[in-house]
Amino acid sequence: MSGSGTIGGTGDRIDIQGDSNLTPTLGVLDLGTASDPYGTLTTDNQVRFVNGLVTNSQAAIDSGLFDGGYYDVDTGPTGGTTPVNDKIIYGAGGVDLTLMKSIRVDVADNSTAAQLHRKSFRVIEAKSGATGNIVMQGQTIENDVVLEEGPNVPVLIDFFIADDNTNGKSDLTIYAEEQLPVSLKKHPGARAHRNRQSVTNLLPTVATQPTPPPSTPGNPQPPVQTPAQQQAQQNVFNAVQTTTNSQAAPSFSSIHPEPISSQMTVQIEQADNMLNTVLGVNTLARDTEVDLQSYGSFFFGSSYSHPSGVWANINYIDGKVDGQGDLGNFDYYLTSYTFGNSFIHHDDYELGLFFGLSNESMTEHDQANVSFDSDAYHLGLYGGYRLNDRWDLIWGFGSCLVDHRIIT
Repeated sequence: MSGSGTIGGTGDRIDIQGDSNLTPTLGVLDLGTASDPYGTLTTDNQVRFVNGLVTNSQAAIDSGLFDGGYYDVDTGPTGGTTPVNDKIIYGAGGVDLTLMKSIRVDVADNSTAAQLHRKSFRVIEAKSGATGNIVMQGQTIENDVVLEEGPNVPVLIDFFIADDNTNGKSDLTIYAEEQLPVSLKKHPGARAHRNRQSVTNLLPTVATQPTPPPSTPGNPQPPVQTPAQQQAQQNVFNAVQTTTNSQAAPSFSSIHPEPISSQMTVQIEQADNMLNTVLGVNTLARDTEVDLQSYGSFFFGSSYSHPSGVWANINYIDGKVDGQGDLGNFDYYLTSYTFGNSFIHHDDYELGLFFGLSNESMTEHDQANVSFDSDAYHLGLYGGYRLNDRWDLIWGFGSCLVDHRIIT
């Protein structure tokens, strides 16, 4: 249906219905026209969202094949002020949303986040004297209506649903709220992947509108920023304000808040490599096979020991991890130099001290690259005790001080 209009006939129904194939195409109620995207349907008929598929299969029902159609809603504040939107105005028949799959809300007039902020759009409402109501399977409109944001919605806008009880009857009102300070924590692209929410605060100091410093008569305050800096900040703010979901989608698919956790994983590998090195040179470890191999592409290790108990080791690992699906990719290089001395050495027991220097270099490859460089200093004790001809107890513990540097 396109355009606007009034349909009469109390007791009749208007069904938003898809086809009856086993993989049905859901029906869509899309009011308005290409030249005027905002349409109004005023009717005393019952409006309901249904599906043409008929089956007794509980599995098919549970799969969502019986979801009804979509209600596509265009919104926009004309001139940045007066809210306008598609609308259903019901009378005697009411609106049955029990099987409606979702409301797909979009912005039709290129409004910015600031222009949409705190605007309300009543997309279903009762006319004066209406005897019908909004029918839901659940208890509340706010909890049961699924809202999908379209590609032209500003990325900083979060829509939520409320019931304002127009004319004493249920209505469905969509409210727009700008996420300030600049954040995407509530954005569907961030909510879809829990591990993305740690990077949803965008440019917390840069992407905010600059304000002049306070001053008093006779005591002017120097500007916190130069005019050029203020203009640059304003440009960033304006750019973020006008960024839409479609423009942000590639970034949500490519930028991952994984670099820190990936770097910590590689750092643990470095510490594990250091400990394995120490345990591997223990002279009591006669039958111990220490695995110093990496999941990386290249490994090199060499050790030297002296009968007096003094020993040294050097390791180098060139690693590469290729992420799958939602995961990022990173390369890393681990270098370590370890020195030790078994100052108590016996056929049945041993005690020694070790000291190590190591470096970790890693780069995470996403839409934006993040590089890490870490220097670590290791100090600890190791030892062993021969329990019998078959069993040895080998141990080691120590402490590590790490200096991390992050380059973005």
